[in-house]
Amino acid sequence: MVEAVKLKIRQCVWRIAHNSLAFKMNIKHRGVDLDTRCPVCLRLDEDGAHCFLKCKEVRKCWRQVGLEAIRRQLLQTPSAESFVAEIQKLRKDTCITVCVLLWRWWEVRNKVNLGEMMPSVQATAHSIMCTAMDLLNGELATNPVGVAMTEQRWSPPAEGTLKINCDGSFKAETKTGAWGFIIRDHEGGTVVAGVGNPGHVHGVFFIEALACKQAREAAIHFGISREALLSGTHDLAVGRGLVREIKDLAEENLASFSLVKIPSSCNLCAHELASVGVSWDPGQYHFWTDTLPDFVKRLSARDWAEHQSINPRP
Repeated sequence: MVEAVKLKIRQCVWRIAHNSLAFKMNIKHRGVDLDTRCPVCLRLDEDGAHCFLKCKEVRKCWRQVGLEAIRRQLLQTPSAESFVAEIQKLRKDTCITVCVLLWRWWEVRNKVNLGEMMPSVQATAHSIMCTAMDLLNGELATNPVGVAMTEQRWSPPAEGTLKINCDGSFKAETKTGAWGFIIRDHEGGTVVAGVGNPGHVHGVFFIEALACKQAREAAIHFGISREALLSGTHDLAVGRGLVREIKDLAEENLASFSLVKIPSSCNLCAHELASVGVSWDPGQYHFWTDTLPDFVKRLSARDWAEHQSINPRP
């Protein structure tokens, strides 16, 4: 079953690279007179860029699986060939998820084009994440120390201790940003996760520090009394005052506390959570405990799977 899915995905991605899928605009260029509007949104002409990146419904799907930042990155590619080439440069797990999204969305588009009801964004995203995880687990099983594993990766804290990973995402052109954090135990289980968009921010460091502060306050609110706190990738010496405030808050409420800088490859889950928040409206934020959204489960499960593949239990 997995091999059959792999073949279908490869064929779809190959056709995307060669712009040979039956988009409405491609059919028109072959001399057929037809309505060229996207069958999903019924608003704009359907070409590859619209179908996979710009349609209002597919944008919801990218956000739901936590890959809005990747969508924005791919919008800058000038051709179908460069679009696929850019996807191939992504981390293995992200590359797999993006390819599954493209294949699954083309299936959704075709069903709608035939007059069938479109599944909910949540259902489509769940299907994408489950399929990507199945494929990723297969890759890890056959190649446990592949290219995607050469960098440092997230590792769980010691038993009895919790670890916070937090990060910020900043858009220099609009001076806006978002924060994200996740708190996990020694078995990779998510205790609390949060994403927020404060709107206008002063810069990269400010949103990074705000991510730390939001994570720290959430930990206190949810009754966490022992943890390890990890920053994002920026130098926290830049804003000593705010960092001191975070440390003081932690030391007053925690039995044990440390604040450290880590490589970006160890902080991918928090980074992608923050990227989700960038697409939200200013002032919107969410905290999750027992009931986690699927995209948070997927990101957390990916980190745990990678950790186990590098450090298998005896």
